[in-house]
Amino acid sequence: MLVSALVLTGCGGGTGPSGISGAQSVRATADRPATSAGPPSGGTSAEVPGADGPPLVCQPSERSPTQLATNPYTGGRERVVADPARTAILVGDSQASGVKGVPTTATWPVLALRSLGYQVCALVAAGMGFTGEALTGAYAGALATRWIPPHGSLPLIVVEGGGNDAAAGVPPGTVTAAAGKLVRSLRAAQPGARIVVVGPLSGSSQPERRRSSRAAVDRALQAAAPTWGARFVAARNLLDTGTVPMLDAVHPTAAGHAVLAGPLATRLRAAGVLPAAG
Repeated sequence: MLVSALVLTGCGGGTGPSGISGAQSVRATADRPATSAGPPSGGTSAEVPGADGPPLVCQPSERSPTQLATNPYTGGRERVVADPARTAILVGDSQASGVKGVPTTATWPVLALRSLGYQVCALVAAGMGFTGEALTGAYAGALATRWIPPHGSLPLIVVEGGGNDAAAGVPPGTVTAAAGKLVRSLRAAQPGARIVVVGPLSGSSQPERRRSSRAAVDRALQAAAPTWGARFVAARNLLDTGTVPMLDAVHPTAAGHAVLAGPLATRLRAAGVLPAAG
């Protein structure tokens, strides 16, 4: 089950475009949000990147699709979508799924992709990661048993993650080995895919231990991505590019997601992952 381009995002640090300064976060002892968040305040939908963009074509809460097709390379089942050429897959954890009142449609990876003109198929769940040590399991297992990607020649796959692996203390080398296996399986299903790895979300407001573990995973993903034929887009220091309202040390509020969407879209645009014109 693969699509045409892949973006991997997570929660760590490294080099790349600068992030948002003056982040406001709440220290937490776990990666679970401490409080709930409402919708973004102080701004219209037009001021939130991606808020008026193309719709999600699939998301975690929906029932199984009624129209299925077979992937010609793997034989896997895939959902039929109306416009494959403008559809991106997003594989991710709670940063992409949303938690505590933040819907999937309002998360920073989804908003960024929609602002670039993509319809998004969100194959996401809180607590997931590249390895089985993540809180709720590995992406590869969900893709093999539960998640149904879109059918057709797609322009982009986004895989967001790494933060839960870091939180579980998984060695960076183990994370990259699992990530590489995932990318190769996606590539097998979509040989023409562009692949972009987006590292774990991080910022100076996070506790040092959390920030350093995510940074180690981030650096490992950045170094390994070219060996998989992938591009790398950093989410490191995004929390330092402006004031980002937070639920806890790692989860933005709905307003925080809206703040993060613009910088991510800029980095994705610089990586050349825009959909084809037309």
